[in-house]
Amino acid sequence: MEATSVSYCFFKQNNCRKVIKKRKYTYSLERRYLQTVIRKYKTYGIVLGLLLVVIGITALALQLVGVQWTFLQFLEAPGRLFSFVAKLIMVMAGFIILVVANTDWERERRECEGP
Repeated sequence: MEATSVSYCFFKQNNCRKVIKKRKYTYSLERRYLQTVIRKYKTYGIVLGLLLVVIGITALALQLVGVQWTFLQFLEAPGRLFSFVAKLIMVMAGFIILVVANTDWERERRECEGP
């Protein structure tokens, strides 16, 4: 009985509006929660991004000289090309984390919606 009434509710005009309103409310709660999590861990994202960028750039500079960080030695085992690409990815990931951590998502959403 319940399964038919649930599937039938999508064909009724009034019940369908209630279901859609409920979904929007749930979506807004999820978005608010995500925003609070992003704000809460913003400094951690900035620190992680800066560490990845600094360590990656210095590792690339040291690789040109022929020296390497001891904690990144495991990257040299598969080969020099793999190590170079992994360090480039580390730098790019650091920049991406910095951009995401510093973005004001509410302002971006307001600008995209327009007046």
